[in-house]
Amino acid sequence: MRKVWVMVLGLMTLSAVSFASEGPNVPSAVEQALSAKYGVSEATNWVVYREDGRKVYATRWHDKDGVMHEADFDSSGNVIKTARSLKAEELPKAVAEAIEKKVPGAKITEVKVEEGKATEYNVQVTDASANKRLVVVNPDGTDVMVFDF
Repeated sequence: MRKVWVMVLGLMTLSAVSFASEGPNVPSAVEQALSAKYGVSEATNWVVYREDGRKVYATRWHDKDGVMHEADFDSSGNVIKTARSLKAEELPKAVAEAIEKKVPGAKITEVKVEEGKATEYNVQVTDASANKRLVVVNPDGTDVMVFDF
C-alpha cells in the first residue's frame, strides 16, 4: 500500500511540475505578430486574462538598450495596447509640469507610457514626505490622478 501512495504522490508532483512549466497556450497568430512587429521571437512569460469578454495575451521583454516593453494581443494577433519604460527626462513637458503641480517636489522613480484606447503616463514618484505614489497623467497634462501605494 505504501508503494502505491509513493507512486501516486510522485505522479501528482510530476504532473504539477509539468503543468507549471508549460505556461498558457498562445495562438500562433499572436506569436507571429509579436515577432513581426517587435522582432521578439521567443517570449516565455505570457499571461492570459479576459477583457471585454475576450482573451488577451500579454507579454513583456527588455530590448537591447534595456527598455522594458509590454504588449497585449487579441487571439488574432491584433495589438490591443502597448507599454514601454521611459526615463524621467523623456516625459513630455506638459506631463512633467502636471506632476510637479499635483505633487510638488516629487522625485520620479519610474516611468511607463501606455498606449491603447488612450495614451497615459504612469509615473511612480516619491513625494516630499517620502511617500510613494503613482501619478497617472494624460499626454497634455490636463487629467491627473494620484494614488498612494
